[in-house]
Amino acid sequence: MDRSPDSGFSVGGSSLESCLVPDRVNLLELALRRKLTIQDREMREHCWYRGQEAGHTVDPDQAALDYVINHGKRFSDVFDANAQNIYANCDTTCGVNYCRGISNCPLTNEQIHELLGD
Repeated sequence: MDRSPDSGFSVGGSSLESCLVPDRVNLLELALRRKLTIQDREMREHCWYRGQEAGHTVDPDQAALDYVINHGKRFSDVFDANAQNIYANCDTTCGVNYCRGISNCPLTNEQIHELLGD
């Protein structure tokens, strides 16, 4: 008997495909997308502040590197500590299990700071 994933083999009436739990994969992808969207906004704001301090436009790559080195761990810790509230707000703002992504996130910087508790 062929039991390869492509054979249509089933156990107890369930196909192999139904055991892959696509919703769990999608939820992990969604959580990562939301975290990266908010972190990107924080990095852009950091770049702006660095430019204000320097009195001129700064290289975005240098500002991003500075952010990751000096603030990345703190961001991750703060985000993770507030993740439940952040995800609930994202569900309310954009819809359950949906994220508009980096360039279309409707949250203001003030809302992001409030969600992060800083």
